[in-house]
Amino acid sequence: MDAAIAVARREGLRQVTARKVAKQLGASTSVLYRMFPAVDALHDAIIVHVIERSFAPWLPKVPTMGLRAVVYGFCEMGTNDPWVSEELAVRPNAHPVWAGGRTMIAQMLELLPRYAHLDDAERLALVSRFTPACVGVSLSWAYGELTDIDAGYDACVEPVIAHCLAERPSDDLLAGRREARADAAAIG
Repeated sequence: MDAAIAVARREGLRQVTARKVAKQLGASTSVLYRMFPAVDALHDAIIVHVIERSFAPWLPKVPTMGLRAVVYGFCEMGTNDPWVSEELAVRPNAHPVWAGGRTMIAQMLELLPRYAHLDDAERLALVSRFTPACVGVSLSWAYGELTDIDAGYDACVEPVIAHCLAERPSDDLLAGRREARADAAAIG
């Protein structure tokens, strides 16, 4: 996976192919084709690996830091692999690992007093609204436009959270986009 990530870091995720990864490894493509029958499966595996690695140190901190810990995970990912943050900005619902991650974060919020009064759908709606702000903060951090993650959180993320706590929306915006695309594909 390190070889595939190296190619993605150098050329971008959409440029990762079995041939380029095999060349990076000095190996044959046949093993890669057995492991990843399609290039999309390889791309998804890369994203899963990067997201899991970036968020692993931060998710256990959610009970003490709240959603700020998730923003720090996004910023770590943005620092090391900004192309994943860019991918989530462009296609936030295209990657199953992030859909599962959103659900896991929403479930963790139940443990925090600030969010305990929200039901499952409201917590997921909060996370779906919170995600674009996190991606924006992480890219600003990655590209040096932001020098203080906490200031970015306070300016960009906290207002989204405050709105969700006040209005209590229950629709998952990212799921809505996925359904709208499916409807458009069925029509077209």
